[in-house]
Amino acid sequence: MVTVEQMYKDFGVLAEAKDKAGEHEQEYLNFINAVKGGPGEKRLASQFIARFFKHFPSLANQAINALFDLCEDDDVMIRKQAIKDLPTLCKNSASNVPKIAEALTQLLGCDDTTELSLIQSSLINLMAVSCKGTLQDKLGICFMPWTRVLQDVTKEEFILIMDVLRSQSSMSTVQGRQQLVEIVTEQADLDQSFESNMSNENDRYMNITDPKQAIKDLPTLCKNSASNVPKIAEALTQLLGCDDTTELSLIQSSLINLMAVSCKGTLQGMFKQILSEDELVRERAIKFLGTKVKVLGEETIDKEAEEFLVSQCKQVLQDVTKEEFILIMDVLRSQSSMSTVQGRQQLVEIVTEQADLDQSFEAEDTDCVDRLMHCIKQAAPLFSKNVHSKAFVGYICDNVLPVISKLASPDDGVDAQLEMLKLFGEISEFAGDLDKLENRLDNLYKCLISYMPVPPAEENDNLSSSEEEPKFQFSTVECLMLAFHQLGRKLPGFLADEANADRLKDFKLRLQYFARGVQIYIKQLRQALQGKTGDALKTDENKIKVVALKITSNINALIKDLFHNPPSYKTPIIPSWKPLVKKAPEPKAAETGQKRSTSLDSNGSSAKKYSRKDVTLYSPPGGKFSERAGTYEPGRGRGRGRGFRGRRY
Repeated sequence: MVTVEQMYKDFGVLAEAKDKAGEHEQEYLNFINAVKGGPGEKRLASQFIARFFKHFPSLANQAINALFDLCEDDDVMIRKQAIKDLPTLCKNSASNVPKIAEALTQLLGCDDTTELSLIQSSLINLMAVSCKGTLQDKLGICFMPWTRVLQDVTKEEFILIMDVLRSQSSMSTVQGRQQLVEIVTEQADLDQSFESNMSNENDRYMNITDPKQAIKDLPTLCKNSASNVPKIAEALTQLLGCDDTTELSLIQSSLINLMAVSCKGTLQGMFKQILSEDELVRERAIKFLGTKVKVLGEETIDKEAEEFLVSQCKQVLQDVTKEEFILIMDVLRSQSSMSTVQGRQQLVEIVTEQADLDQSFEAEDTDCVDRLMHCIKQAAPLFSKNVHSKAFVGYICDNVLPVISKLASPDDGVDAQLEMLKLFGEISEFAGDLDKLENRLDNLYKCLISYMPVPPAEENDNLSSSEEEPKFQFSTVECLMLAFHQLGRKLPGFLADEANADRLKDFKLRLQYFARGVQIYIKQLRQALQGKTGDALKTDENKIKVVALKITSNINALIKDLFHNPPSYKTPIIPSWKPLVKKAPEPKAAETGQKRSTSLDSNGSSAKKYSRKDVTLYSPPGGKFSERAGTYEPGRGRGRGRGFRGRRY
């Protein structure tokens, strides 16, 4: 057994021999054998083996294995000494680096923090001798072997390895970034279906949770290589199926950053996923387009990207839910090309196609009613003197008005009949040259007079003293009379022709009787509201009265026009459900002799004008006033759309 004293004696021999130390092989073998001794012998053995290692190449393997044995010793101090000495064996012999690096890498599994720090320092010292040799073998990550490591990594490993790869100078080139994109794309498993509820901790990192750091860094890979954008955008879109709101926000930010690099490329990747079978990803991707993309400026969405976006939206619209339809229309309306007359006309054609106006109308089918109403709401803001609503107006006259009383409500608490008539009244202004005008006007007229009763046979001269007041549906009549006022001006002879004298006579009787009820109610409303301002008008009761006054005043103005001989269609009317828009006064307005919305009191004289303020609309009370004057805001699609669950538009 080699003792400490013997070891010091052998050390003296080798030290004095200097460059000829290799001639004293037995003394060096004593150091190697000393690793089987006590603690003192082991610590000295580690130091002396490393000190004279270069002089005994024939004993190199024995010397290295001896230090490996010391690295596994029970005594932590001995292990630390051996770990510290191992890199010394490579100073003059780089060929030993891979073997020693492998051993040190194995030791990284230790629990002692100081020992772990020493192992890491030794690995760094080895890299100073041979970086490639240190990275070989156990780490398996020398150049191309990175891909081998990435075949089975955790989330943390993936992020760290990507950090290492990005830090390499070769990865700053276009080819390098392309290589990184291919690595990440392969890691994402884009050829596999996306499972949003993966919970197995042993699953691949990309399936367990979204790699936040990778998501954040992905767009940077495309800054100088836009060709990678579609592939990365597709991967990010697929990840929109995640449940973590923070992650989801990060994905959306990365998609927006990608659009700054290549908007069209990003849209290409996104629509590839939107047109796939994953409903959750599709839903969230469309929502992203509807909320984020529409606010991007022309500097981001160029002409080429916009043309691609419009064409893809048209493709998506071939099979959409109500919610998707509304979002896609929001996206399309936000594009600069759609602000022109041609663009609005194109949007109207898209909505018209969605409405299936060539199909029969099923009044009792909630899906059918809901689809038509939402399509009109989407199209209504687009109509103008140059973009006509005649397709929808004609369809309503032909198919809806004859069965208006049978209309099914898509949602509880929504009066589908009144909401449909509001839409009809609103869009009738822009009907343009309507085909089959006389037949359609006749349908409208019949529907209107069904809500305008003829005077009772034994009518008391004083309507207000009747025991039972007639229950007029003012809200419904406002909508229908407004539409008749708009369409009737296109065919004045419908009432004025001599052949239609009986029709005009009957209509005027109904108008006169209805007007008396309207005027009495207007008088009551004005008396109730007289002197009330500010907060007093904000009570629920008074808000209802303000709305009622708007509706009855509109009807009164329309009746005055229609009661002319021949009937006139000149008075401009703002529907009661629409906010008032202040316009500059027209100089010649006073010369025409036409007064705007001047109501008559019970004596038939002009009543005092009432200042109508833009107040939130409320449903008027039942009884003598229609209880169905609900609030309608065009283009919002606020209904829950129960009838559209599980089906497409």
